[in-house]
Amino acid sequence: MPLPFEFVVYGVPRTLQAKTNSKRAWKAKVSRAASQTWPQSASKINTEISANVIYFYSNDILDIDNILKPILDSLDRIIEDDSQISQVLGRKTPINGLVLQSPSPILASAIQHGGDFVYIELDGPPDHRTMP
Repeated sequence: MPLPFEFVVYGVPRTLQAKTNSKRAWKAKVSRAASQTWPQSASKINTEISANVIYFYSNDILDIDNILKPILDSLDRIIEDDSQISQVLGRKTPINGLVLQSPSPILASAIQHGGDFVYIELDGPPDHRTMP
């Protein structure tokens, strides 16, 4: 499967501090969304990658750093190991009144769907010779 690869998980993400059952259910939801979008015939990603994780919210009370780890840990159905992720961009963006310029079809559909969601994009490795 060529990169970039993107998918959406609907709902409010769970944080590291969430109760065990709630966090487990959220991680399963992320894992299902990733594997349902990933082609069945494709092998797992086994190279270094970057991850962009954007939480689109209507009423935010979450810390972005605390939602990232459960999401990244849930990618085990499409990547060999989360240690392959060498760069992470985490962001939270209010969805109310949001107008994006040139969103991907997957992201545009999620915005029209309404409600809170997390957009996840996996891409190739960062250029280690340059700083962001």
